[in-house]
Amino acid sequence: MANPNLINQGLFAYKSPEYVRSQQISAKSDVYCLGIVILEIITGKFPAQYLNNAKGGIDIVQWVQTSIADNQVEDLIDPEISHGSNSIDQMVKLLRIGAGCTESNPDKRLGMKEVIGKINE
Repeated sequence: MANPNLINQGLFAYKSPEYVRSQQISAKSDVYCLGIVILEIITGKFPAQYLNNAKGGIDIVQWVQTSIADNQVEDLIDPEISHGSNSIDQMVKLLRIGAGCTESNPDKRLGMKEVIGKINE
């Protein structure tokens, strides 16, 4: 039987910041969750797992946003899926889409139609 406390800790990573603050959900909350799933797939990291960097522990969203700002996007890609792949550009594109989906401010976050459009480009 699963431990409910562990389940809640794991699911917390998928909750949008506005939901955590006010328990309000919207279409932008769904976009945030989609972004987390995209980041999880491309990085190979569980979203609730804290990752170590030179500055200490950060979550997957902070890690991706910092790496994009530092122009180190390719370092984010899970070696299990990037090794020998000729799809690095598509993976980088998906990472950028995932980052756009996980903007902390819902007004700056991509909309679902935008996400679909960017994926189809």
